[in-house]
Amino acid sequence: MKKTKTNGLCAGVVALSGMLVLSGCHTSHHHHYSYYPEPVATGGTGTTAMQTTGAATGAPETTMAAGQEQVVVPLYQESVKVGKREVDAGGVRIRKKVTTESVNQPLDLRTETLSIDRLPAGQASAPSPGTTTATAAAPTGGQLGQPFQEGEITIRLQKEEPVIERSMSQSGQIVAQKRSTTQQTTVKENVRKEQVDIQKLGDSSGVTLSPNLEAVGGAPGTGAGQETGAGGSAQITDLNQFAQASDKAALEGRDVRLSNVKVREVLSDSYLTVGDGNAQAVIHTREPLMNIRAGDLINVNGQVRQFTATTPTDQNQALQGQKVFIDATRLEKCQK
Repeated sequence: MKKTKTNGLCAGVVALSGMLVLSGCHTSHHHHYSYYPEPVATGGTGTTAMQTTGAATGAPETTMAAGQEQVVVPLYQESVKVGKREVDAGGVRIRKKVTTESVNQPLDLRTETLSIDRLPAGQASAPSPGTTTATAAAPTGGQLGQPFQEGEITIRLQKEEPVIERSMSQSGQIVAQKRSTTQQTTVKENVRKEQVDIQKLGDSSGVTLSPNLEAVGGAPGTGAGQETGAGGSAQITDLNQFAQASDKAALEGRDVRLSNVKVREVLSDSYLTVGDGNAQAVIHTREPLMNIRAGDLINVNGQVRQFTATTPTDQNQALQGQKVFIDATRLEKCQK
């Protein structure tokens, strides 16, 4: 009897286990858990635990650890030093070569000729054409004039021939002279600069912002519980706030948080316009625009600034007459 009860109990346990197994196989939800260690960064006098939050910036958020009294955030900026160097700017090669040309000059040359003839005794010879008349004289002194005496006489003929004398004189000169001129130019280079964006959270009555934060890109604090920006105004999150503002210069210092705004036109490597025909804004970036085209959707964080005489405008005519612009501290292209 006891054995039968034991067998029945075992059978019940096996059946219940089978039901549990079948129930687990048919579930439609699977949960996977993974453990990621939290990175730790040091700062100030203690350590700070780093944890990523779902913030719109996508950057890790740092929280101050218990007992920590100070956090130091270093800011960096780039500077450029413009110099100059000499490079090859081309040149000229001067080669001298010798050529030959013919020179024709008329010249009269005289040539003597000799005519020999036999005439009867006592008959005088007539002068040949082109010769002068001269008295004939018999050879003397043992020459051919003695009867029955051998002898000889030599008659030489003369002629003129050209004589060429060369002389050298300078016909001109080639002068190659280098001159140096100075031309003023403008060297354009982009430099990066880090700035800080400070936003009070919750009841910030105990938070005091130093006025010199403006020098590093922040907004000066003017009272407890006040948001960053001019006069403690709220953030600009809609381009219509630009269109509805009667005095856009009064928007200076206001924080801007725009999401999914459409790029209207890329004016240069640091200026672009966003919006449509009803509401538009000019945006200036501190870093060169990369892969941003008209029609793209972007997210922009920054502050409203006024155009001044010292504001670099890249000499773009489209910026003439604009009063304010958004000085972007962060600009990212939305993923389509």
